[in-house]
This record gives sequence, structure tokens and C-alpha cells, in this order.
Amino acid sequence: MEPGTLALFDVMPLNRYSDNDLTAMLNWTYAPESRSMQISYKFFDLTLRLGSNIAGLPGFEKDLPVEHNQRGTFFKTTTSSTLALTYNPPACLKILGTEDALLPDLPERLQRALPMTRLEQIRTGGTPARPPAVLGKEPAHGWCYYFQKTELARQQGDWPMLVSFADQAFEAGLNPGDPAELLPMIEGYARVGNLDRAASFSREAGKQANLHPALCAVWERVGEQIGKDQETAAKAAAGERSELNCLP
Repeated sequence: MEPGTLALFDVMPLNRYSDNDLTAMLNWTYAPESRSMQISYKFFDLTLRLGSNIAGLPGFEKDLPVEHNQRGTFFKTTTSSTLALTYNPPACLKILGTEDALLPDLPERLQRALPMTRLEQIRTGGTPARPPAVLGKEPAHGWCYYFQKTELARQQGDWPMLVSFADQAFEAGLNPGDPAELLPMIEGYARVGNLDRAASFSREAGKQANLHPALCAVWERVGEQIGKDQETAAKAAAGERSELNCLP
């Protein structure tokens, strides 16, 4: 993760005292060798930090300065170096991108934050960061492991890799805790030409009516990106949009 990243969330359901508790874990994970009082990463709970420079986050416009000091540590960045997170079990922890604005039940403050967030704050190369050893061994790979791998592959535009992780999850008999977690896989299968499987998962997710706007956006992207080169894909995307009663 790029130094200076500010992670935003809204009412995360964890047994904690404040967002400062999570800030420590973020720095132990992504800057384990740092001994500076100028810390590299910060968590903000929007229910606490929004509204003024004193609270921490002055607003949702890009490039606003952000400074927050706590117990002798100092953090300085701008609102253009933010990531937005949501976590609502049994759904997985999810890092939000602008394409997630249509997800149902997304807190209003997170929706407002999306335009200023940057998935580019996530470094996709190099050695992955690991939590402190005191937390124990890495848990067994469940659905959320594979879901988050597909999300990272989508960020990189690596559709074959995305489909590989999706295949591994389904072959292991794993299933999403939230139908919205099928969205990156639907797009991935469509983009590698497996339109039947994409359509099958789309209809499964579409049983939840409030997912229709997000599904419509997925099929619109598919139609725009690959439909112009592949008549079959264009027809499939149009057919799924019709099935979902998407707006023209």
C-alpha cells in the first residue's frame, strides 16, 4: 500500500474502542520497520472524523489537506490518497472502487467518498505485506480469500487470473456470503468469453432485485469493452440487460 494512504470506513462491526486501534494494526502490517512518529497509514471512521480539520476529514472533495495527530504520532496526507472499505458479515471485507457506487445498502457517507478514492493506493506488485507474527498463522483460504484475489485481479485488468481464482473457489465448493460478491466474477467470465457462465451467475445474483442496477452496469461495461469487437458478446450483454430490465 502506498505510504500516506488514508483508509475510510463507516460503522465497521468490530469489537474496538476507536478507529485509532485499527491505525496501529495498519502500520504494523504495512510499515513494520518504521520507528518514526510520522506514521504512514491511518484509519478514519467517518462517523467520528468527518466535518472539520479538527475531527480529521474536512470534506469529500479531492486534494484537501488531511492532518491528524494522536498520542505523539503524526499523519499527513490529502483526500486524494484515500481508500474506502466496507465490512458487513457474512459478506467479505471489500475495498470500494467508483464502480461500486450502485451496490445496495452502501452507507451514504461511503457513497459520497467514492469519487475521491484511488484504488491505485494499492500496490499490486512486489512481496505482499503480512500482519505481525503475533496474530498467528494465515487462516485457511475460504471464500473471502478468493473473492479478494478476484477483486485485485480486476483492478489489474487481469481477467484470466480473475477467472482462475473464481474457478478455484467454486471447485472448492465455496459460496459467497453476499450475492454482490459474484459481480467481479460475472465480469471476468464475460471478458474471457465464457458468456454462459457469466450469464448463469448474473441470473443467480439477479434474484436479489436491489442488485439489478449494479448488474446492469457490469453488462454495460462488457458490451462497451468487448462487444464492439465480438458480435456474440454484444448480443449476450444486450440480452442480459434486457433480462434485468436495465434502462437504455
